[in-house]
Amino acid sequence: MASVLSVSQLNKYVSFKLSSDIKLKGVAVKGEISNFVCHFKSGHLYFTLKDAQSQVKAVMF
Repeated sequence: MASVLSVSQLNKYVSFKLSSDIKLKGVAVKGEISNFVCHFKSGHLYFTLKDAQSQVKAVMF
């Protein structure tokens, strides 16, 4: 059975993985922005970052 994590536990785990993996430390991601939406009231920017094979949904605060 899969573990159930709190949001805080998940954030800490992902942060640890990103900071401890030499290949991911200070990583920059390059891709095409699509599906861009700006919510003027909150200032949040939502978009998809993609390349020829994959995509990642993202948000900027």
